[in-house]
Amino acid sequence: MRFGVPELIWAAPLGVAVVWLLARRGRWTVGRRRRRWVLALRMAGVGLALAALAQPVLSLPQRQKAVLLTLDRSLSMGSESRARQEQLVAEALPHAGADDLVGLMVFGADARMDTALTTGRELLPVRSVVDGSASEVGSALRAAAALLPTAGARRVVLMSDMSATGGGVREVIEELAEAGVAVDVVTLESGLDAEALVEWVDVPGLVREGELLSATVRVRSSIAGQSRLRVTAGDHVELREVRLRPGVNQVEILVPIDQAGAEPGGPLAVQAQLFADWDEYPENNRAVGITRVEGPARVAVVEDRARRGEGAFLHEALEASGLNVDRLVGIPPAERLAEYDGVVLVNVNIREASDAQDLVSYVEDFGRGLVVVGGDRSFGVGDYHQTPLESVLPVSSDPDDLLRRQPVAEVLALDTSGSMGSCHCGGNAERIAGGTPKTAIAQAGATQAIGALTSSDQVGVLAFSSGFDWTIPLGPRPDTEEVTAALSTLTPEGDTEIRPALAEALRVLNGVEGSLRHIVLFTDGWDPDEAGLLPLARRISAEGVTLSVLGTGEGPGPTLERMAELGGGRYYPGADLDLVPEIFVEETLLVAENLVREGLFYPVRSGLSAMSEILAETPPLRGYVATKAKGTATVSLEVGAEHPLLASWQRGLGRVSVWTSDATSRWSSEWVEWPGYVQFWGTVVRDTLSVQGDGVLSATVEGGRLSIGLDQSGMAPEATGVARIRGPDGEVAVVALRRVASGRFETQAPADTAGAYWITAVINTPDGAMTSVSAGAVSTYLEEFSFLAADPALAREIAEVTGGRVDPTPDGFFEAVSTRGVNDVAVWPWLVGLSLALFLADVAARRLRFSAGGAATAQTVGRPPEDEPVVVDEPLQHPADGPPPEPERTETLDRLMRRRRR
Repeated sequence: MRFGVPELIWAAPLGVAVVWLLARRGRWTVGRRRRRWVLALRMAGVGLALAALAQPVLSLPQRQKAVLLTLDRSLSMGSESRARQEQLVAEALPHAGADDLVGLMVFGADARMDTALTTGRELLPVRSVVDGSASEVGSALRAAAALLPTAGARRVVLMSDMSATGGGVREVIEELAEAGVAVDVVTLESGLDAEALVEWVDVPGLVREGELLSATVRVRSSIAGQSRLRVTAGDHVELREVRLRPGVNQVEILVPIDQAGAEPGGPLAVQAQLFADWDEYPENNRAVGITRVEGPARVAVVEDRARRGEGAFLHEALEASGLNVDRLVGIPPAERLAEYDGVVLVNVNIREASDAQDLVSYVEDFGRGLVVVGGDRSFGVGDYHQTPLESVLPVSSDPDDLLRRQPVAEVLALDTSGSMGSCHCGGNAERIAGGTPKTAIAQAGATQAIGALTSSDQVGVLAFSSGFDWTIPLGPRPDTEEVTAALSTLTPEGDTEIRPALAEALRVLNGVEGSLRHIVLFTDGWDPDEAGLLPLARRISAEGVTLSVLGTGEGPGPTLERMAELGGGRYYPGADLDLVPEIFVEETLLVAENLVREGLFYPVRSGLSAMSEILAETPPLRGYVATKAKGTATVSLEVGAEHPLLASWQRGLGRVSVWTSDATSRWSSEWVEWPGYVQFWGTVVRDTLSVQGDGVLSATVEGGRLSIGLDQSGMAPEATGVARIRGPDGEVAVVALRRVASGRFETQAPADTAGAYWITAVINTPDGAMTSVSAGAVSTYLEEFSFLAADPALAREIAEVTGGRVDPTPDGFFEAVSTRGVNDVAVWPWLVGLSLALFLADVAARRLRFSAGGAATAQTVGRPPEDEPVVVDEPLQHPADGPPPEPERTETLDRLMRRRRR
């Protein structure tokens, strides 16, 4: 027994003592014998009532049984196995006790409770459907334990073929054993009766041009039958009739590399697909092997979608230097990136963080090369510092790290038409008034943007609707009071006419010299003359003025975005208008930092490197993007005010170089015509490519496991290796390579997710040298579709660890199992009830008189009832002679008698 408030235990003996003391000193109206009983009742009642204040709780063993029947409904469980599960459930239910709890749960890749724990017995048929693509036994057992009561005799009956996918089963059963949950395992047959699958395609890790590629396709079948096998390798397609026999079948295929049309230096995927009319699951009838065709390094030149053609000069130069080059538009997905030894970004504006993260992993995890070429959409102008790509660059593109050099002349063109006074919701057909007008948001943004400028800058505010008006004429930065007073006059009214206002801003800015000239347009874009906006944006850019656009999230967004692209600025869609004032300031500071430097600049060698050593002289440049070198970077060339032009460093397993000028005729017109252009850029790109070893890396996926083997001759005895594996989910795992022979390393890793796995094996020698070899493997179907053998050892381990059994009969599902926990019963309500009963007995003992026949009548204490014999506790004592004296009438007795007579 335990007490909820143990501090009050002392109240019971103290109360009993107080009652006893009061009884000793009090005056009794009952006889001596009855007095003892009354006192005993009173002391017991008070003691129990006060003991109840301590809230005693009695802990009793928990006797109830709870059994959760857990059925594996993954795809490997055929119809016969599922019918057997339901038969076992039906046979077991009659053996459950009346108070036993029983429930039904089904699982595959996920788990669902089909019938909650209940004393009812209507569990069939099974109604829930789960994802059958996996058999997550560990997750199912953990979920089952969570659904059982926390105390009592608890058992899980697992009915499965024990072809478990995933992992963590052993960890889970330790948890169940600690919690006192027993697990019985009923093993069933797998339901793959007529099934064939392609396990893998084995190809060498490297083939040479002109050779025959020997590929081995391994097919496993449960029965004998006729099938067709189609093998595709690039442009080569071969169809073959195959008579399958039960067990493993191997089919040898020869593929002429010249017919496959594979790119030298690139990967070649060999795909095998099986067709059989009798096959139950076609999902597992395809496998892919990946090999690499020997040849020059393969490089991708990536252009921005808005700047197509800017990589043309580099493409031609790199091909002329002997590299195998593809020209792409937009950053390709991670799977495509893995096909290249190096990537060259040419003035690419990175919009998606996922693209930047793919490039980071491409460099750091797989040891590939990256060259970043500048332009008006790169580095700080392209907000690289706000993406993961910044972490691998040898220069900082953050404008806050740079010193300002040139004054700014900026015009803030603010839309004050009637549509800017309310909120557009649901297109321009519906306008909802209320909230903060967009003109007020523009006022706040303009005020903060003007405050961010310096006294050497010029700024003007041009308000426009059906016409335009210089709210603040272009000139030196005014003081805060003047700005506030001028902007307070803005009123939303009239139509939207953007083109005349921008033309006026351009006219005024053309009269300013020696400053960076910039226009910031804030509008919802509802201009009836939309067709005339794009030509004007081109004109603005052609006259050396940049244009950025802040939209409100409405209107013709694509047109506004295209205006910003043509104007050489940035587009802010304005999805959250509360952020507009901050965007005004950010845009103003970005322009004020003067990231784009244009003029005539001569590069200067600042350090010796493979790239700078070949430069006896260099042509001039017409512009570049200002950056700042990071601490450990190697700066080979500088330009302008000691800004890095060519910088590089090692990052993870890969190497990165940056060129802060462009690769087009805008800034590099003299470089494009320079005779050393081809050699220079070939050297820059090759410097980032990893040193490829002469080893051969092979990788295959079988039964949810990725097997990796590396064969390389001449390795030092002390050489060690690791494999970096990028899975289909983008996660990178690093596993150690185990040396099994003088020239071979091996390892294995989980591959339970369908998709491509890209592997880079890195060999390190004691002298610090590092070589890498890359390969790929594809898991084309989920592990559940494999011929997974049952694991009887796992079934026995589950039962032994948790105190369960293997293959018990249905009548034993509800047999007793060790109990865990107790049932807490609150005792204090019983004590209070008993105390109340004793109080009533106390009153009865003092108020009732009992006759000799056992009847009891209530009377006033001190006067016996008339016409009845008196029964007292002790015999009456009379004097020896004379009548008995009259009883003494006290004042209290007289008062009671008067009340009775009334």
